[in-house]
This record gives sequence, structure tokens and C-alpha cells, in this order.
Amino acid sequence: MSLTFSSAKLLLSGTVALFILWRQWRVRPPNATISGVNIKLAAKVRPNVFSLFSIILLAIAYARPSYLVPTNNLLIIVDVSKSMNIKDYRQKNGLASRFKAIDYLGTTLTQQVDTLGLMVFASKVKLLSPLTDDKEFILHQIKDLSLGKLTDDVGSGTSLGDAIIGSINRVKTLTDRHLILISDGDQTSGSISVQDSLNYAKEERVKIHTINLGQSIDKLREISNLTGGEFFNPNSETQLENAVAKIKQQSSNYRKVDLSTQCTYAAIIIYALFILWSRLIFPRYP
Repeated sequence: MSLTFSSAKLLLSGTVALFILWRQWRVRPPNATISGVNIKLAAKVRPNVFSLFSIILLAIAYARPSYLVPTNNLLIIVDVSKSMNIKDYRQKNGLASRFKAIDYLGTTLTQQVDTLGLMVFASKVKLLSPLTDDKEFILHQIKDLSLGKLTDDVGSGTSLGDAIIGSINRVKTLTDRHLILISDGDQTSGSISVQDSLNYAKEERVKIHTINLGQSIDKLREISNLTGGEFFNPNSETQLENAVAKIKQQSSNYRKVDLSTQCTYAAIIIYALFILWSRLIFPRYP
């Protein structure tokens, strides 16, 4: 983790200005005693420690310190057309429907990605969840898909263009925009062509990673190539894991965490301790 400041000049000027104010405000330590205890040393500590720490923290807050943390934000677009029920996905215990591959993919993603969203499509497009860090909810939704739920009102075609447009609009607020498109076929329905949706993706700088679970190799590879994403054609759980690892690497981004508020609160707390120290524990005597 690397700590940065919005401006080194702000940090320096803030420190100098606050130090000058502190020097003008500082009180000479008295020689009073409490129950035979000389509090001169304690009074010296009052301006020289508490207030000095407060000044340092306020100067740091003035310079707006921050650090970057890695983050991954992915929206999954899943083809739920009837052909996804074909049992040609290879599991360790035999063949299963293509939805089982999505189930396994979802489990792997929820363990490695910070926020996920889920959109499904056939002849219609349906958002099941916007981007969220509630990965248990996403995983529950994906498992419902493998059981044939949540898809009764999306028809039976394959509207790739509509799905891509709808998903792009859901990630436009992100700085680094990545989608995972999981499908087994080319476009058979919809009001927006795949080419128009890809043009929009390039305009919005959205990278689409595609995972093929059927015979639409050329179309899905084209979608990834034109948007700067990765194309995968997995036929085992190991290959799905490798696909997730590569997508995570490609979609890694950094989120800035601002510490100025925390520094300000810390300065206030330390100053409050100074007041408590000087007024209650070691009060001034004439």
C-alpha cells in the first residue's frame, strides 16, 4: 500500500501555517503541584505532545492523503435460451447441462471478485442484480438459473445485441469497465444488431470477455477482439478456473481511499484529550 498526497506543497504550507498558530497559542508551563506532585513536566507535555500531534494530523488532512486498493467489478451476462439445457458440459462425474458450467463459474467468481452483477437474456433482457458486494445473493441467483428458475419471462431466442447494450448502460459509472458474456449461440432475435452494440461498447471503452459454451466460437471471438476483451472456449472445470483467473487479471482496477476525514477526526480527538488533560487532570494554578 502506497500513501500519496494530492499536493506536497499543501502538506508543507499547512504544516508551517499551523505550527505558527501553535507557537502563538502555546502557554508557558506553571509550577503548581497536586498532592505533592510537581505538574510542571505534565504541563509541558500538554502543548508539546497533544497539540503538536493535532497540528500534524490537520496538516496531513489538508494535503488529502489517500491510498489505492485493488478491486474487481464485473457484470455477468448469461444466455438462458433453451439450448443452454443441452447436456454437453463435462464434469468430473459426467456430462451436465451448460447451466452447470455457469454455476461453477459463478462459484469461482464470487470467491475472487469484489463486486458482481448479473444479467440474463434470451429474446428479452432481464437484470437480476446490479453490481453488488453481496456475493451470496449473486451465487444464489446463479444456482437458481441452473435449476431453470428466473427465466420464464425472457423468451427463447438469443438477443446478443440487446444484452450487450443493456449491460454497458449498467457499468458506465465505472472507471474501468468489464463484462463477461456467456453464450452458446449467435444472435437470433432482438432489435439491436451485434455490430451496433459493439460500436457502442468501443465508444464507452467497455471490454467484453466472452465464454463460449456451444458452437458460436467465431461470433464470440469477434466480440472480444473488437472490444479488447478475452475469448475462452472451456470444456472442463479446470479451463473455466483458468478463464476466471485471466479475466480477474485483465479487469483489475484500483480504488482510491481518501484518509483526510479520518485524519481530521483523529486531530479533533487528540485535541479533546488535550483539553481533558489540561482542565481536569492537571488544571492550571496561579
